[in-house]
Amino acid sequence: FPSHDNTGGVALYQEQLMQMASKIGFSLDEAEILRRIVGKKKTDEIKAWKDKIKNKCKDNKLPKEVSEILWKILEDSANYSFNKSHSIAYAALAAITIYLKFNYPKEFFLSLLKMTRNEPDPIGEISKIQKEMTSFGIKLLRPHIIKSEMDFSIENEDIRFGLLSIKGISDKSIEKLNEFRNKYSNKFEIFQAAEEAGLNIGILCSLIQAGALTGFKQS
Repeated sequence: FPSHDNTGGVALYQEQLMQMASKIGFSLDEAEILRRIVGKKKTDEIKAWKDKIKNKCKDNKLPKEVSEILWKILEDSANYSFNKSHSIAYAALAAITIYLKFNYPKEFFLSLLKMTRNEPDPIGEISKIQKEMTSFGIKLLRPHIIKSEMDFSIENEDIRFGLLSIKGISDKSIEKLNEFRNKYSNKFEIFQAAEEAGLNIGILCSLIQAGALTGFKQS
């Protein structure tokens, strides 16, 4: 359990509330039920504990002030309370994340970009990450039919947009794309290869609109 000395005498964590409930006579199971009620912000259920606390203090011949203090802490905790085990986990993750971000920024942003496909608004998330990248001098390079991998990838000092993150490109397209990309040096051969691979016009349109077919000698 966290010590009150460590939190300046304030019952900051749910574990401290459990400890206090245990000390006035409640079992650890009852203290856990109390913690769960507080953690879920079940304010209606908390009201029933006012008399429970009062009676428990009375049974154990504890001063009336003890029940009043514990009830006040419980009431306040119902609005917002955190448990220490989570606090430590989040603090550790925050420290590790900050260390990686400032020591390995390319790898850090690459990981973030790769996870955007699991977000409800991938393009919006990519835009947020891209703005952050500029502070580190890292560019998000546009997708390219030859240079891009299926997912985001590090390219020299920057990060290259992945083909799978282009709207309209699906997993089913991967095999077909791999059949012709990286093998042809001009746009005409790419269109011919796309036709042979069975890629429909929608896939090609998505690639063109994303700028993945720029950088060739032909206009």
